[in-house]
Amino acid sequence: MKITIVYDNETGQPGLEAAWGFSCLIEANGQRLLFDTGGRGAILLQNLQALALDPRTLGNIFISHDHWDHLGGHPDILRLNRNATVYLPASCSKPFEAGKIVRLEGPCSLFPKFHSTGELPGGNSHW
Repeated sequence: MKITIVYDNETGQPGLEAAWGFSCLIEANGQRLLFDTGGRGAILLQNLQALALDPRTLGNIFISHDHWDHLGGHPDILRLNRNATVYLPASCSKPFEAGKIVRLEGPCSLFPKFHSTGELPGGNSHW
């Protein structure tokens, strides 16, 4: 399994912009999942480019919870990749222009090695 931090409030890698929020790319068994989209789309896309990651190839996006600093970049990435599958808590606001939306309520397997607890009490979903 490989985890690449794409967006965070601190960065140790030249070329990445730091800002409040979080996003990482998780890769395992030939599957890739963008976990959260940070707070600002422009920074998310700039950091993806700096990491040589094409947002049009990210077919799976997971939103952990409905806070701006975790889903703020989703409009920008979905403009480039309307066919992505977006996994999100059942209570989360709907991302626009998503190809497929999967609302998670309880524990489930997204695909091999990728699992979610589903929505936790208080309206937050965590891995």
